[in-house]
Amino acid sequence: MRLNASLKIVAIILGFWFSLPMFGSDLKEEEDVILYPSYLYLDSSLKEYKVKVHAQVFKKKEDSLKRKILIDNLKEHFVSSNSSDSKIFEERIRWFLVDNKRDKKISITMLGENYPLNKTEANGHSITEISIPAEKITKKELTEKIIEVKVNPTKRNAKEYLGKIFIIPENTTCLISDIDDTVKISDVRSKKNLIQNSFVNSFQSVKGMQELYTKLESSQVGCFIL
Repeated sequence: MRLNASLKIVAIILGFWFSLPMFGSDLKEEEDVILYPSYLYLDSSLKEYKVKVHAQVFKKKEDSLKRKILIDNLKEHFVSSNSSDSKIFEERIRWFLVDNKRDKKISITMLGENYPLNKTEANGHSITEISIPAEKITKKELTEKIIEVKVNPTKRNAKEYLGKIFIIPENTTCLISDIDDTVKISDVRSKKNLIQNSFVNSFQSVKGMQELYTKLESSQVGCFIL
């Protein structure tokens, strides 16, 4: 009877322990994190702010022989003999040849609080919706319209990973814009030109769009989402 009672106590303690939020990040030294820019908005009905934090965990494979062979083959088809073109191509294509890490647990610090994020999916990405009480957002943040976020370090990975969350002011009109052939020239109608403009050519802005967006920003449009 005493043994059964002891086992029940242990089970309760373990259950309580594993139910606690784990704020540490499960990152190895060779793994890296990207915190993509996101937007925080006020849900007036609940009197709280909401934000979807988007993170990606991956491992670079700079020394991978298979990736080197693949890059060399792609260069033969899409890159000229120009050395600068080759350098630009290698820099951009490597971001598509990383090893994405699944089931990684990471947490962030935002506004002085720790928030555990959802485990990463098979593609290495994690998207977590976080609710923040309205009183946590100070006049300083509302004025600057930006919040800095950082990934909590681990014993095995103490590197600093930072991200930015932009605040959408209350009662604001936002412009949601595409990028390809709206902000930058991509020529999506041509596969060959699209690849060249994405991986080889220097980025070129669409004529007049910068001036238009600058004009809109100083008028009734309070935020831009690209």
